Amino acid sequence: MDVYLCDNSIEGIFSAIYKAWEAGTSHTDVRCADVVSNYSLFENYINIRTDLTLSDKVANTIKLKLSNDIYEMIFTVAQSIADNKASVIYHCLQRMFKYGTSVLHNINDEYIFQFNKIYKKAANEAHFYIEILRFNENANGFLTARIEPDNNIIYMIIDHFNDRLHCENFLIYDVRRNIAYIHMNNNTAFFYNDYNNELLKQLDDFSDNENDIQNLWIRFYNTIAIKERVNYKCQINMLPLKYRKYLPELPIKRGSHQTIINN
Repeated sequence: MDVYLCDNSIEGIFSAIYKAWEAGTSHTDVRCADVVSNYSLFENYINIRTDLTLSDKVANTIKLKLSNDIYEMIFTVAQSIADNKASVIYHCLQRMFKYGTSVLHNINDEYIFQFNKIYKKAANEAHFYIEILRFNENANGFLTARIEPDNNIIYMIIDHFNDRLHCENFLIYDVRRNIAYIHMNNNTAFFYNDYNNELLKQLDDFSDNENDIQNLWIRFYNTIAIKERVNYKCQINMLPLKYRKYLPELPIKRGSHQTIINN
């Protein structure tokens, strides 16, 4: 079998899929190069450089012959941390082009099952962050938010905040990947790779107004709580601990109590 190795990006995966499909789908597979550690004697490995022209051809074919919704699902899977995502996308595309998009309901197929599993996990994480993302005002008047997702979901949540905060200067910073999405109130936006963490170091420089509002919010949160009905186990089930790091009113350790502001 010929295994086409690619970059861990949707452009890299699509480039490898184009080359593998060109060679023949019966004896080829696609995998991300950074997750292949054990090489097999019975497989021939071919490194594929990312080619935006080939990537665009694959993306346009998916949108034209399948649908934009299918492309969005594939994009979500490509942003996940699953080691087998490139192979799953490749084999699922083979089935969808042959049998139609309804084949995604055939969860008895191993690749279809994995595709749906990976998609739901990444999409659910993006949905969680859309619901609980907390912005803080820094000293320069920028609204800043930090996330630490397992999957690379920053690309999936920015449209939501572009629509609702289009008149604001804001940024969303992925702490795990050192990537920031910066939106200006003149509707210009761009991604920034913070290789040296200089931008990250500035995110804790809150404005005086922000500190007052945070303290007020924590006091309000604790005041309206009914102590006799506090159920930490239920809270953890509804909002897992990994999402709480940047929510000042919620505990991040098991068994800990809510923050209480002293008078």
